Amino acid sequence: MSQSPSEPVELKNAWIKKMGMQVVRSWKEGRRLYYEAHCKVCGKLYVFQPALPRATCSPECTEVARSQHRPVGRPVVTRTFRCKVCAREFTVQGRLSSASHRVTCSPKCKRELSAAACSQASGTPVPEKAGDLALPPPGSAGKSPAVAVELKGSWIKKVVPNIVRSWKVGQRHYHEAPCKACGKLYVFTTTQPRTACSPECTEELRAKHRPAGRPTVTHTYRCAVCGKDFLAGRKISGRKVTCSPECERELCRRLFATRMERMHKNAVKARAISPLHGPFATNIHACRWSLVDPGGRLHEFENLSLFIREHSHLFAKEDLTLQGRSKVSRASSGLAKLAPMRSYRKRSWKGWAWGDENVVPVRKWEQNQEA
Repeated sequence: MSQSPSEPVELKNAWIKKMGMQVVRSWKEGRRLYYEAHCKVCGKLYVFQPALPRATCSPECTEVARSQHRPVGRPVVTRTFRCKVCAREFTVQGRLSSASHRVTCSPKCKRELSAAACSQASGTPVPEKAGDLALPPPGSAGKSPAVAVELKGSWIKKVVPNIVRSWKVGQRHYHEAPCKACGKLYVFTTTQPRTACSPECTEELRAKHRPAGRPTVTHTYRCAVCGKDFLAGRKISGRKVTCSPECERELCRRLFATRMERMHKNAVKARAISPLHGPFATNIHACRWSLVDPGGRLHEFENLSLFIREHSHLFAKEDLTLQGRSKVSRASSGLAKLAPMRSYRKRSWKGWAWGDENVVPVRKWEQNQEA
């Protein structure tokens, strides 16, 4: 602080003065603003920024200032209590309202006291020391628990018949039994019964008690996609199997393509007999037509495609061939251009012309919308 700042800043009407701080000077370094003031407690000079304003120079002075300005109605007191579980004395610093309900010295004692309260609520006798309700370590046959539980007719005996003892801590039941594989004592709960003390012993028991009628055998199969022979763990009859995930995906693709092809064929069959989509005069795209053939005869009908199929002798063979992706014949596209509603209407096509000018071809679904 020996060197004077290059850009002093005046504090006329500055909000920092309204906070009661004894600001001596202020300056700016780049975009940051700094203040120097006297500590309200010890009078020492300190520097602060407007983003973090403070009236003291250290946390010690801050605590002294808080104690001087603490409200009289909310004193901070220190009280001594005796733990109801371990009978040890402990002190609590805080307000009277928050310190009056402390009856345990630690979270462990609090859990033991809660367990004793649960046992008392359920009707079981409460021990003199709540510490007796603690769960013994797995594998130890130590002191018997205070709240013993009898297992007469209990279903847990059918699952684990060799239970040595059982007890209750709060609402949870614990059991101790020897491992069927190694004989070591282990502890388990009623909700998670098991007959072994470790995963290794569990696997050993499974190997011993594996059913003899279901041996693990290996069979040879031929892949349904690539034809390669491969081994499988069990026999799968009546199913197509594959040798790899790639072949399985290819098989699924083939099955999907076959299913879609079958659905398409069924849709074509259904469309052929449908009165709304089939080759009938009741088709939703049918409309009134009036055409004059090259011989001068007038033909009035409602389905152009059906008329061409029924009067194929009036057209050349090359005009009846379906062409393009839309499968439309030359006769159908040529006669459609004779309709008066077309903007690019033709007067004639290979001798064919429009008959009655009063007949306007309007599709049936358009007539239903107008109605």
